[in-house]
Amino acid sequence: ALEVCKFVLASTLPRDPAHVLPAFDFLCLRSKQYDALARFASHVAPECGFSAGGTSSASKRVDLALPGFAYSVALAGFLKGGSAPSTELLGQVGVADVISASPEVEGSGEEEAGLAPSGVAMHAQLMRALLLFPLALRPLLDEAGVQLQGAAPGGSTSRERWADLLAQPPFSDAAEFRHTQHAAVHGRLSGVYAKRAGALWRPDLVQRW
Repeated sequence: ALEVCKFVLASTLPRDPAHVLPAFDFLCLRSKQYDALARFASHVAPECGFSAGGTSSASKRVDLALPGFAYSVALAGFLKGGSAPSTELLGQVGVADVISASPEVEGSGEEEAGLAPSGVAMHAQLMRALLLFPLALRPLLDEAGVQLQGAAPGGSTSRERWADLLAQPPFSDAAEFRHTQHAAVHGRLSGVYAKRAGALWRPDLVQRW
């Protein structure tokens, strides 16, 4: 399926009349093509003309424009690592790391090389996804079978329930910061992504992250 998707995209981008782009990130994760996903997210927009005439950061990278890609690139780094990431690195994540996908800020070597993020960059990618698309989290948790009122998974550094976290910014006031033009599309894409990829976020190891 991934190879068919690649063929269709190569033949039709930047138009994508078959709407296969929203499925590409999920198929990469299922096929364990983690670096290919990261490379596609960071390079396909300028190479295929998405960014022609665009001035915003989102016009330069697919993972800044589509919620599925934003979350999947982060998950790709996690799955590529194959083990629980170091929580000590969370304290090293700064604002510059979270916004480093912007073309105005120099990105990490992994981003420039098109590799799935690791270490600080992986944590920053997930934070970026949560900040850009906070409304995508709730349906993703629902599809992952998370009990919002339940305790955090064993080994988690957090003692807060998901319900408590969702009651705080950026999730509690996310509706006030939706994209003025594409909010409805982002909402539909978030729901579709949750249906497709929810099972990939279900393991306790992923949820502890």
